[in-house]
Amino acid sequence: MWKSLLSAVLALGSPVVSTLVLSTAWAQDPAATTFQPGPWQPVARVDPAAPITVEILNRSGALLEYGLTGPSDTVAELPDGVGVRFGVEEVPSFITMNHLERSALRYTIEAENNIVRVLVERIDDVAGDRTLNIDEFGAIYVY
Repeated sequence: MWKSLLSAVLALGSPVVSTLVLSTAWAQDPAATTFQPGPWQPVARVDPAAPITVEILNRSGALLEYGLTGPSDTVAELPDGVGVRFGVEEVPSFITMNHLERSALRYTIEAENNIVRVLVERIDDVAGDRTLNIDEFGAIYVY
């Protein structure tokens, strides 16, 4: 079947080939419109095959509790105005950051050269950010 199809295309000559190419290009124009803003879009990306470092800076005005979920589930405290830096050993990884008083927080995320910088600030809202997720593909999500 493929031989006969290829023979037919070659027999008809280049106008068919160029029409096929134009049809393919036309199908891709306009660009895809599948992106929809929302809470499930990655806020940044890292290379999951390279070492990943996370830096957290607490600018929330209160003591922050943070931890990397996993086998150890170690939780530590981070005073206001203080930062911490640690490596992520495997992905997917989940990092939780909360106030001990349970007020709402906003995480501002920047990622460059596989360093994920997280600025944590308090917000006056009912809903806030609680978890940073680095998935197996290097996409970073905030929940």
